[in-house]
Amino acid sequence: MTGVDAFHEAIQQIRSAEPRIHIRGASLSADQARQIGSEVRRNATVEELILENVRLDAAAAAALASELSRDRTLNQLVLRGIALGADGMIAIAGALRDGVRIGRLVVQQNGIGREGANAIAAALRSNVSLTELALYGNRIDAEGGEAIAAAITHNTNLEWLSLYGNPVGDRGANAFAVALAGGSRLRTLSLSGTAMTGEGAVALANALRTNTALTNLDLSGGNEIGDNGAQELARALTENRTLTRLDLNDPTMTLSAVTTFALVLRDNRSLAHLRLRSLCGSLGRQAMVETLRRNSTLTELEVAEDDLSDERGNLLRALLQINREGLDVDDAFVFDLPDRVLRLGPSAIVEWLQRRTETSRTKSWWKRWVPWW
Repeated sequence: MTGVDAFHEAIQQIRSAEPRIHIRGASLSADQARQIGSEVRRNATVEELILENVRLDAAAAAALASELSRDRTLNQLVLRGIALGADGMIAIAGALRDGVRIGRLVVQQNGIGREGANAIAAALRSNVSLTELALYGNRIDAEGGEAIAAAITHNTNLEWLSLYGNPVGDRGANAFAVALAGGSRLRTLSLSGTAMTGEGAVALANALRTNTALTNLDLSGGNEIGDNGAQELARALTENRTLTRLDLNDPTMTLSAVTTFALVLRDNRSLAHLRLRSLCGSLGRQAMVETLRRNSTLTELEVAEDDLSDERGNLLRALLQINREGLDVDDAFVFDLPDRVLRLGPSAIVEWLQRRTETSRTKSWWKRWVPWW
């Protein structure tokens, strides 16, 4: 398809009154980008605009942004792999400052770098519509991360932020820790794949002790927070009462970190979803079984498949199922399970525990009301 054909197809898409417009593979001049923006602005049915693998230089980005800054119905803008660069991001950020009412912005693989991050940070200080911002793989360094972190302390509307795949490192993590401790209203923060070490994780853990807004923290993939960072995050859960999901998936964690999580979670009543790379063998599995005897909140435990493939893994799955379904069973019978039941799988274990609990309670009732029983 030629560039002209792709452009005309894009215009036809917009005029079709579909709420979601997905433009792929076009090469847009400034005039064409301006016309697309104008068509989107005049079509009140368009709610989401996706530009993927589109060639869009700085002038075209500025022309598009100029039109979108006057749009009042577009809610989501996704810019994926369009080589936007810093200049293009500066233009888009200008539209955010000038009043565009987009609620969700995704900028993926566009190489916006530090300058682009600084531009989006400046926009965040005044924009009141954006609630979700994803900046995947844009070569944002530590200084760019610090600028965005500083901006979110001034923005009370942004709830969801991802810097996945940007090397902001420990400096960036420390800056976000300051923001979280300083009253940020973020509910979800992803610093996955940001070259963070234990230093950054410890800073975030300290912030979690006082933060009351964050519910989802993702530090997985491409980070090496180690045992010290993981243990401090676990210990923070003794004071934090709002975090419901924590994603680590860190290959540098050992059994000591797993057992720390197991001990802390026995008394935690907020975390529902935990992801670790591994439970580090039978001792880690046993520690988590002991935890789930007492913890009725944790419903999802993502670990390596090998950790859940044997009989002890079946028991873990069963205890998680009990929590998910809110079943009432007596945990005293967990270690009375026959081997044959353990081998049958989670559903058989749950059924056995339910029957055993019901039988026990029936006997207790009879003993209470019938003296000769």
